Amino acid sequence: MQGLDELTLYQVEGTEQPLSGKALMKVGIKVNLKGDFQSEIIRIQKLIYERD
Repeated sequence: MQGLDELTLYQVEGTEQPLSGKALMKVGIKVNLKGDFQSEIIRIQKLIYERD
């Protein structure tokens, strides 16, 4: 994965904890594909926190 903001948190569909852009770009996301024609859509949402 590339092009994410290293300091931003992202919620990855199917995970409980948000992950940093840095972690996602270094480690990636594990998918379990078992056939030549299988695919999976994984939604990644940028988390935005409002500051007081």
